[in-house]
Amino acid sequence: MRAPFIPFLLLLFWCLAGAPLRAATLTVPPSMLDGLTPAVAAGYESLNLGDFHLFFHQGDGTYARHVANVVQSSQLRLADELDMRSFHGSQIVVAWDPQHFYRLAGSGTPHWAGAVANSELRRIVLKSPRWGDARDDAGATIRHEMTHLAVGRLRRGNWIPVWLEEGLAVRLSGLPLGTNPDGGQMSLSKALSTGSLPALESLEDLNSYGNLGAELAYQQAESAVDFFLERHGRVALVQLLTKVGRGVGFEEAFDQATGGGFYRFESEWRTWLKAKRGLYFLVDISSWIWGGIILLAGLTWWIRRQRARRVLQRWRSEEEEADDEFLT
Repeated sequence: MRAPFIPFLLLLFWCLAGAPLRAATLTVPPSMLDGLTPAVAAGYESLNLGDFHLFFHQGDGTYARHVANVVQSSQLRLADELDMRSFHGSQIVVAWDPQHFYRLAGSGTPHWAGAVANSELRRIVLKSPRWGDARDDAGATIRHEMTHLAVGRLRRGNWIPVWLEEGLAVRLSGLPLGTNPDGGQMSLSKALSTGSLPALESLEDLNSYGNLGAELAYQQAESAVDFFLERHGRVALVQLLTKVGRGVGFEEAFDQATGGGFYRFESEWRTWLKAKRGLYFLVDISSWIWGGIILLAGLTWWIRRQRARRVLQRWRSEEEEADDEFLT
């Protein structure tokens, strides 16, 4: 008797899974179409994803469905990680071209940004894969920006340091934003070994960084969040963000959520990082290659010097023998 119900359940599951992807009757707000020609604007559509409304051009329909799937799965993960369960009234726009992107994202957006989240407007602006830099995983980029929206909702416009928000966004994206195959450990190790790892406070100017500086900054922020979670746990993190959202200053909220230690946090993190990754650069093949080149150059210089010394000694011996023969 159970067998006939299996196809019915499969069909019901398929219908429910596909329901959020149906085109909605929503009209696209003019603010989403700022700067577009009438012909391009007429091709924009919308999808109702529950708490999210997704706006995209017909030419990005396939990508829009991928975005919709990532949004749905990310909401579940953010609910587990940050107890963030409501994104009501949020919007996602797939920008038609660079001009459209920067009109919506803001002229101060760094060129290396694949997307931008504005928690006050509850909006994420994505670059279309037709023209955007597809270097990073699209799903990770979407999850990264959704984390910004979630953190923004929790802190309610009150200040938290960039290292905390960006570190969370990188961690919950599911994929490090760095291009190194080792997940960024090498860059952090090299910065530690050379004494060039900047203070966490300097990350406040992240948008002014170049590509390489931004990559290291994201790795640094993720590392600081990893240390916080290892030391204090997820519950303390949620309490910290919630207290900030209630108007408690960050330093005070930090001490209340963790039991104290805000002013020791960075020094303790650096000690932890050095113990965990400080010698990681030793396994870097490029470090060994450059070390080998330096060693070979030194060895070559030493051999040449020894040869020159032996030749000089031989010449002197020959001169002394010639002088002896002349005198005899």
